[in-house]
Amino acid sequence: MPNLFDPQLVNTTGCDLPTLPITEKQNELLQRVISGEIFENPLEGVANATQDAVNEAFSRLGSFSGTSDIRESLANAADQIALMRDHTRRLSGLSENPGNALGLQGIQAIANTFNNFKNSIEGGTIGQDLVDNYTPFFQSVLGPGSTVFESLDGLLTGDFENALRNMEAAETDEEEQAAIQKVRQITESVNDIVAQVESIRLNDENQLAGALDYVAKVGLGFSVLGMAEDPCFSQKVLQNIVKPDVKGLLNL
Repeated sequence: MPNLFDPQLVNTTGCDLPTLPITEKQNELLQRVISGEIFENPLEGVANATQDAVNEAFSRLGSFSGTSDIRESLANAADQIALMRDHTRRLSGLSENPGNALGLQGIQAIANTFNNFKNSIEGGTIGQDLVDNYTPFFQSVLGPGSTVFESLDGLLTGDFENALRNMEAAETDEEEQAAIQKVRQITESVNDIVAQVESIRLNDENQLAGALDYVAKVGLGFSVLGMAEDPCFSQKVLQNIVKPDVKGLLNL
């Protein structure tokens, strides 16, 4: 296929190179962001280890009858781990706009705007100490996410692994059934922690969804303030669409 771009099409002789007011270090940082070298997912290692432990346990249970409920729980755990890993990669800047979802750049912009609006215009915070409305967007990559994953990994490689080994070492049907029951009991704890994994991820997502709605409404509020300043056109619209008790606030 012929090259459609002709570098000689425009003569750039004598034209100035564009410059940005940044230092060499800042430029290096930008280059590393562009190349994808700057970010890492703090949960990547423990998430992969936990996923491997779940997959191995699922495989080992396949040869034992009466364990379908346990394997179903492990399958759900694998799904939630994968969802959390994808989510934390997005929060960590490693996955931008997957499936049209906001990446780090978009989430940071919304979180920062939401935090500034909440601290600037909310009646309960004006003149008071700054309130953290920012970090709730990133709980999965902060302490809560790491803590819950470490708990899940510890359970799977500890008590759950020991129970699996006892099940595999059983010499009689009675011993095997008792061991399977023990695995089932520990699986309930696995389910509880997996529910926490899901909850942390959903809290991040719900925080973002709520913030998008809030920021949009604040934007509408500023638009209304602007409309009130235009007596020729938009004031006439406002006079017909706002409630009577609001007209005084807008001097209509």
